[in-house]
Amino acid sequence: MGQSDQSSLGNDKRQWDSELEKSRANIAQSNFTKASGSQALRRMNKLQQLTNGVMVRELIKDKYGVDMDERRTSHKDVVERALKAGAPVPKNVLKDYPNLK
Repeated sequence: MGQSDQSSLGNDKRQWDSELEKSRANIAQSNFTKASGSQALRRMNKLQQLTNGVMVRELIKDKYGVDMDERRTSHKDVVERALKAGAPVPKNVLKDYPNLK
């Protein structure tokens, strides 16, 4: 094999390596873009859910005068509702609230 043949093979190999690196870079960028896109979509959906939740809370506050941030259901409220509904409430739970019957 002559020197020009070896030189040609060296050039072919360098060109092949260069194309291979470009392909790997494109694949890596494609995967990054897909991952970034799906992460961005998840973030946008979460933001939309949070925004909707705030809007619903504001609507309830405006329409009914109830501030959902201040209104928390306590365990006592749940026990009281269960008693009013006639649902069975364990005696050990009733011991915590002697004024409820």
